Amino acid sequence: SDRPQAASATIAPSMAVSNKKALVNSYKIAEKQPETLLGLLASLGPDWNLRIQQMEYDEEKHAAIHYQDLFKDKATAVDMDTIINIIARGSFLNSEDKWVVPISVSHRKNSEKVAAMRTAILKAATEDIQHLMPLALFLSGKKRSKKAAKAKKKVKAKPTVADTQITSAANAASLEQFTYASELKSLHIRRGFINLTSEHWPFFALNARTETREVTVHYGAETDERCAVWRLVPNDQARIVLSPTVQYWLEENFEPGDHVLVRAIKPEAKRIVITLELAS
Repeated sequence: SDRPQAASATIAPSMAVSNKKALVNSYKIAEKQPETLLGLLASLGPDWNLRIQQMEYDEEKHAAIHYQDLFKDKATAVDMDTIINIIARGSFLNSEDKWVVPISVSHRKNSEKVAAMRTAILKAATEDIQHLMPLALFLSGKKRSKKAAKAKKKVKAKPTVADTQITSAANAASLEQFTYASELKSLHIRRGFINLTSEHWPFFALNARTETREVTVHYGAETDERCAVWRLVPNDQARIVLSPTVQYWLEENFEPGDHVLVRAIKPEAKRIVITLELAS
């Protein structure tokens, strides 16, 4: 139903790509890198909604009128086959003068919780915007500059598990996602690795004999399939070991003392996607 729900309210500005020229560019990018798009959508989490809407342009009214939804569900609900088909269809429709196919994502929360947050809602909205930035940069084809990254306010607090508190190995193994802020030392940046904790390792382990796990890493508007998570002895600490390309990005965008936000999810049973960004 498209009718408004009294029990929820949008607390963060929805991100929408609706300009015809921008959409043509976004669909071209998505067609070339559907896996990157899928990973970025999955990294948003189940509280985010994705809508890809087919609209017909009315020349008399000079406005686009809703025709049908190609996809309208949680951002985590879309799979690879679906996203490939939708992007291909959207790309074709956008090439026709008659049609325009906007892409939008939004974040909704219970209105009672929003009211209880009062001024804290501003912080929550800011965090949501930052959460959206990798997807926005990807769809626009832009890359975050080194100058902009270093101009951001640095976090000096002790890193913590932000979204999911992992309290045991059994707990970690059963999780579908977690978020963790890891402090970077000079050695980490030069060598290209990010330390997690021993409590994170069961999230990556396929079985008791697992020593390494290949992962997909999203950084800025790019993706890399050559990274892995290692199990370190003697305490089974988890460590993300970056490819040379991602290590270069880390070196260009982070300084010793910065915190890198690690968002790890399992969109499929045998696949793990990690998104890296500057913690704020």
